[in-house]
Amino acid sequence: MNEDLQGLLDRIDQAWCRVDTDLKIIEMSGAFERRYGAIRRLDEIIHREDRRDVAQAIADANVGVVRHRLLEGPGGLIDWAVSVTSDKERLLLSVTSGEAERRLAEQKRANDQLEQFVYVVSHDLNEPLRMVTSFTQLLKEDCAGRLGDDAETYIDFATEGANRLRALLRDLVIYSRVSTRGKPFANFDAARAVELAKVALDEEIEASGATIVADDLHEVFGDRDQIALVFEHLFANAIQFRGAKPPHVVVSSEEVEGAVRITVTDNGIGLEEQQFERMFGLFKRLKPREGTGTGIGLALCRRIVERHQGRINAEIPDSPGLRIVFTLPSKAS
Repeated sequence: MNEDLQGLLDRIDQAWCRVDTDLKIIEMSGAFERRYGAIRRLDEIIHREDRRDVAQAIADANVGVVRHRLLEGPGGLIDWAVSVTSDKERLLLSVTSGEAERRLAEQKRANDQLEQFVYVVSHDLNEPLRMVTSFTQLLKEDCAGRLGDDAETYIDFATEGANRLRALLRDLVIYSRVSTRGKPFANFDAARAVELAKVALDEEIEASGATIVADDLHEVFGDRDQIALVFEHLFANAIQFRGAKPPHVVVSSEEVEGAVRITVTDNGIGLEEQQFERMFGLFKRLKPREGTGTGIGLALCRRIVERHQGRINAEIPDSPGLRIVFTLPSKAS
């Protein structure tokens, strides 16, 4: 690229990059790196369904403007003005339309406002909740043997309720930060995310005698820590809603139409099919008597999977139990 043009684009903070016709990035501007990260290939930020068309368009020597969806964020659109610099190289300038920029800005603002609101509510409620649990425990200790069994039971109920509300606030904060605090996407082995989830649930797995089998999983592209959190919630549900036998969970994966389809099958008490549609909703505790969850876990799983442009749903396996199925982007080449 002409040095004068490159200097001008850098001074106006223009996002640009040079790529070869295989979409490998040769050079990028500071504005590009700040916006999209230090990626190695352009298709790392392109929605998987658009990659083939974008690659073909950029390889075409007569190309002008190319539009594609971003890998992250519903409705995110990017327009690139593509200039042919040689048979094998192209210069791309970001000329995202004002409408797309507005939609992306609104989405980011909404996510930021949600996170701020949840944080303030959580912060303001946690202090009185700590006081409730502290003083009820002091009351129980100081008046031990004098209150009677009923009174001590009521104190236990109050403490348990306060602790559950604190857990709910904690999970809400995590839910609100999926989009704003997520890490950049990268290639990783899905089996590694499974191992991280097992470590987080080590005590529960040992106490329940659970077994979790995950062999030969595919490599995927995404936020490893968030996917580990998805596995953690699914494994915790399998342990919590177990049947008469010790929990047994099988994780498998397969490549389907440019994505990786992951299944998590357990041998627990399962659900009825009519409950599947609402089970991923916020605060939907479908078996409140059997569980102690906050009703946010599966909603959080859906929010994380959707951040990865995937889908999550439930199926009834051949044997008793429940199967959760979700898709993730396959590894970026």
